[in-house]
Amino acid sequence: MKKITIGAVTALALTTLAILPLWQMDAEAGSAGNGCKLQGTWIGELPYPLPGGSGFYSLKFFAAFNGTGDTDGTEVTEWVNPVPDPGTSWSNTRGVWVKSGPNTYQTSKVGFLYLVGDGTVLTIIRHASTGALKDCNTMEVTGTAEYLDAGTMQPQMCVPYTATLKRVLMHTPCQVPN
Repeated sequence: MKKITIGAVTALALTTLAILPLWQMDAEAGSAGNGCKLQGTWIGELPYPLPGGSGFYSLKFFAAFNGTGDTDGTEVTEWVNPVPDPGTSWSNTRGVWVKSGPNTYQTSKVGFLYLVGDGTVLTIIRHASTGALKDCNTMEVTGTAEYLDAGTMQPQMCVPYTATLKRVLMHTPCQVPN
């Protein structure tokens, strides 16, 4: 009887030691418990070439990821400081996301390049990217922006990009001095 109890306790301890690291990996991947999740608002930054090839500047944007679980949902990106060619601007982009692996997500979204004066759509911009959560509050994204002719939907160019995003965290209200 004593041998059976010691054997059972040993087997239980070894099983726990084998499963515990797997449970921790699952939580970190965001598929269970309080692990990292994509949902939320993020502030992003990516280097963008200036018109005329005169260098780069830091393009800023907000990205909001929504969903009812951690497998798929919608995304809206608001471009804060776009500087395409003079007299043009970008719309915000809207699309979808899907979980593609532990801490990894694929996104697909669409926006427009248009004339500021009259709103004429010049180009449809399709983004396809992969985001990897480096921790719960930092994401690195690699992707492409495909520019399509607005009338024919024929590809005009494809631009690769890499962006870094930081999660917008809850904060307490500031104190107003009396």
